[in-house]
Amino acid sequence: MGQTSFLMGVIDAKTQREMVDVYVVPELDDFASADFNKVDSIINRGEIAGKLHRKELDSLASYLATFKQKQPKLMSLIKPDSLIVDEITTRGIAEKYKRFITARFGILPGKYFSVSELEEGIRRVYGTQYFYRVHYEFETTPLQKRRLVIYAEEKPRGFLGVNLHYDSEKRAAMLLNATFRDLFIPSSRISLTANISENPGFQVYFFKYLGRKRRLTAGMQFNNDAFDVPIYVEGDISRLYKYNYTSYEINTRYTITNDSRVSIGALLERTSIKPKVLNNFDFNRWLLKNKQLYASFELNNINRRYFPSKGINLLARYEFNFDLLFDVTLADSLESFNSGSMFNKTFGSVKFRMDYYQPLLQNKKISLHVSSHAGLTLGENFTLVKEFLAGGVFTAYSYLIPFEGFNELEYSSLQLITGGAGVQWEFLPDFFVEPRLNVLISADYIEDFVNTQIEEEFVLGYGLQVGYASIIGPIVINVSSNTYNKKVRSFFNVGYRFRF
Repeated sequence: MGQTSFLMGVIDAKTQREMVDVYVVPELDDFASADFNKVDSIINRGEIAGKLHRKELDSLASYLATFKQKQPKLMSLIKPDSLIVDEITTRGIAEKYKRFITARFGILPGKYFSVSELEEGIRRVYGTQYFYRVHYEFETTPLQKRRLVIYAEEKPRGFLGVNLHYDSEKRAAMLLNATFRDLFIPSSRISLTANISENPGFQVYFFKYLGRKRRLTAGMQFNNDAFDVPIYVEGDISRLYKYNYTSYEINTRYTITNDSRVSIGALLERTSIKPKVLNNFDFNRWLLKNKQLYASFELNNINRRYFPSKGINLLARYEFNFDLLFDVTLADSLESFNSGSMFNKTFGSVKFRMDYYQPLLQNKKISLHVSSHAGLTLGENFTLVKEFLAGGVFTAYSYLIPFEGFNELEYSSLQLITGGAGVQWEFLPDFFVEPRLNVLISADYIEDFVNTQIEEEFVLGYGLQVGYASIIGPIVINVSSNTYNKKVRSFFNVGYRFRF
């Protein structure tokens, strides 16, 4: 498990074993290299293996006690700045994946490479999710040439997953996922996810690797999601609308490093809104169709998907919306209107998301969490359908700007900027608590941030979150409030949410 970090330990393992008095080997065959959440079980295996050698260890301790105490002379192996091999081969790997793996490693025979480049290659191969384990060794051929041997344990080509979920916003749901690789086209993957609930959702994502190093992908995606959007007055729901969103997307993505990538793509979007309870002063349906081009940059090196203690998760995305088509059906008591004269047919928008985690102690039990999110609309005369929605702190939705102090979808505006900080403490293994404070500034137009009094659109939110990283997914309890209406809100979640 330490092969990606301690290169010299791999090279000289046999020599080192011959020099020790007691060699303890825990039984770890049923653990994978990424089983970081099973650290207690791994330590327990080490304790069990050590007890089997208790007599040998006691004897060694008694023998060492007969010597005078003195500071030992420490000798460490010199870690080379660079390495070179004459050959690279794979073993235990299907023929169709050999070129795939060597390309992802990015190391060529006869050319020098650094230890960090070798470690990065291991992470790239493992990050494809095609393999359970990835490791390597160096050996000398009969012709005295240096050879790098790569091993990988292949995962099944198909995966089926089921998960039950409940939260106080979306209620109960069942998530079904089926993921297959190389199903129709070599070097490809297709994933189908269904959210079976009161507000169902469905997602299909297909992509194919391109190029020798497989850093480039071309893909297509279909999204459909239905959800309720409440309109709040002083913290209480006054009206409720049913949103139904559908999108068809094509994209291409380039992986810069194992943690970062850039993307460009195009979408066809369809958004339908209907009031769940009709009245004489509302519309019967609001339908919007539009096209979109986008470009984005993503960086994600957080150490855990939920309750991370270190790393940064960052997204910057620009969207250009055009060919907007409206179809608005009003209630019988209201006159019809020409939507084409009310809203622009083109406009741009910017989305920004950043969550940064930095340990405050060496054991990483206490971490600083700093966040900043923004949604900005460029231009004027926009539709309310394209307003940014804010609220909630445990959201899995790309269209929602998190904010401690509001329920999900509680706040909306054409321009939103938030920023905040919290301190996360792992007070027991896998149990976390985080008090949090954040601010929100909103406006109708970007220039309003300068031209108007900031106090008019300024909200301070605060709250406390308790979480548990369980085997069935994250369990979260959150209590929060804000200076906007001072009403206390609560949120409860069990399991993995439908990500969209």
